[in-house]
Amino acid sequence: MASGHIWEWIKRAAILVLGIVVAAYAADYLSFYYQLPASRTLLSTIEVDVFILVPHKDGRVEVIESAPESRVCAHTLFSHAGYPPCWRTKHEKWIDLR
Repeated sequence: MASGHIWEWIKRAAILVLGIVVAAYAADYLSFYYQLPASRTLLSTIEVDVFILVPHKDGRVEVIESAPESRVCAHTLFSHAGYPPCWRTKHEKWIDLR
């Protein structure tokens, strides 16, 4: 009997978490496409330092620093209109050639 209550609680928690994620995405979507608030900048260009990972036959990986790249990003929580969010773009620094 007690195990039935646990599974019911887990099911309700999963539904609650899914509902919160869907509500956050919907709010983020409306905020981006309808530019709410109107004074907010939607897109930015960020300079990112890039490092290229080159594998060698002996198993070592060489790290080569590349020239900084400009990347366009959106000031959102999730990706919209093909633009990644700026909070994630700032941390994407690796190009893996493996």
